[in-house]
This record gives sequence, structure tokens and C-alpha cells, in this order.
Amino acid sequence: MTKYIPEKYQEKLAKRKKPLGTAHAVLCAKDIIQEPFITMNADDFYARKSFEIAVKAIKENKINQENFAMLAFKLKNTLSKNGSVSRGICQLENEKLIAVEEFTKIEKNKNQLKGLNEKLEKQILKENTPVSMNFWILHPSFFALAEKEMISFLEKNKEIISKEFYLPGVIDQSLKENKIKVNVLPTSAQWFGLTYKEDKTFVEEKIAKMKAEKIYPEKLWE
Repeated sequence: MTKYIPEKYQEKLAKRKKPLGTAHAVLCAKDIIQEPFITMNADDFYARKSFEIAVKAIKENKINQENFAMLAFKLKNTLSKNGSVSRGICQLENEKLIAVEEFTKIEKNKNQLKGLNEKLEKQILKENTPVSMNFWILHPSFFALAEKEMISFLEKNKEIISKEFYLPGVIDQSLKENKIKVNVLPTSAQWFGLTYKEDKTFVEEKIAKMKAEKIYPEKLWE
């Protein structure tokens, strides 16, 4: 949990019971990654097509020291029938990421999608609005950016017991400082995850259907 965290901050983290956050988790791999790479949530399903899009960007040398990428899903393909969700609503300009704003309480009511922005203001959202689901295609230059932002995070936060050092926060700050550009790669794939325990049946049915259609093997690791 304290890997790559300078000694001077170790005592500050002594009472922390969980990892520092997603940006630190990726930073911990800096000694073994020397080429463009994909990082994503381990408990989400992104669909085969999403990986094909990401790998294509890497093979075409579109990922470099100053150019990263992010997979953007359509909001309508990331919802749960069992309750509201939180999503990163993307602002784009010429297929480049400008900013990501976290919206909460997103749900469909009377054929209308609504959610709360960061100021807790209710807004109507469009079904095809691009959203970030934490699927990033990065260059190893990300590690230096993350280390810089981690020091800033540790310096400005007096209380570190529960605060999270998020990967999107590193991306957002680097965009503001014009250190990187992030290409937004749209996908029409269906995302799903276990936001609610009631989602489990839906997920199991989807995976079983894909196995039956030979999209995935019956036993994935064989």
C-alpha cells in the first residue's frame, strides 16, 4: 500500500486501512510496464469490441508520451434497471477529452434521463451522451504525471485516512496543464457491472448468452 510513497508521508498514512486510490494502484506497476497499456476496473464488463478498439489504437501508434486515449460508452448502455448510477460525463472537442464531470443519481424516469451534477443540480441527460467507465489507454509517461500529482495530493490533504487519489484526477489535471491530450474512442458496446446485488442475474444471463453464441469460450481460461 505504501509502494512509491516517499518516506516523509509514511507516518501520515499509518492509520489508513485501504489503498490510496486507483492512480496509486496503476503507479505501482511502473517498474514492469515500458509500453502503452490498458487500465480498467477489474469488476466491470467492457465487451470484446472495446478491447479491439483499444488494441487498434495501440497498434496504430496513436498512444505516445503526449497522447493517451479513453473509451467512451453511450450513457444508455451503462445503466442499471435496479437503481441510479454515477457516471463520468465527458465534454469533448474534436474527439478530444476536455473534461469529465461526475454525475450521480442518474436514472431513467418517464422516458427521461436525469442526474445530479457536481453542484448537485438536476440535469436532463441524453441517452447517447459519452461517459467514462474508467477504461484508459495510457503511455508509461503517465507514471511521472501520477507521481507528481500524488505528492500534491499528499501535501494538500491533511486527512488521508479516507480520501482517494483517483486516476481520472491525474488525467484531468494533466489536461488543464496542457501536458497531454486524450483521444476519445467511442464504442457502442454494452457495459455492465454489479452496481446492485440484483444486477447479478442480468450479468449471468448476458455472459451465458455470449458463451452460447461462441463470443467467449465456455471456460475462459482454457
